[in-house]
Amino acid sequence: MNLDAKNILYKWIEFVSSQDLKSVMNLYAKEAILLGTFAKQINTTTDDIELYFIDFLKKKPIASFLDLHFVSLQEDCVIFNGNYLFNTADSLKVNARFTFVLKKYDSWKIITHHSSIDPSTNL
Repeated sequence: MNLDAKNILYKWIEFVSSQDLKSVMNLYAKEAILLGTFAKQINTTTDDIELYFIDFLKKKPIASFLDLHFVSLQEDCVIFNGNYLFNTADSLKVNARFTFVLKKYDSWKIITHHSSIDPSTNL
């Protein structure tokens, strides 16, 4: 596995957990697509993705990976799947499943991110 690509995911966890919007956004490619955990729509523009994270980070989530798996498609493209947990400021605990697709340009960037609440989570 490409450790540089994997490190992007750990940076994502760190930046989401510290509510660092600018740093989160810098992890996404300009053409990225996001279907966020709490999204009502597919976010296909940088502005839409930023609006999603502005709202999401207001919940003050603390994120952690529960498990992480990967498939390398090519030297410059990796898919990660797994589960993560969000603990929010209002004591909500959300288990969610994710898929991140990363592509290497000058650096690794998230090009697709899908997240959905685990069906066994009681909200």
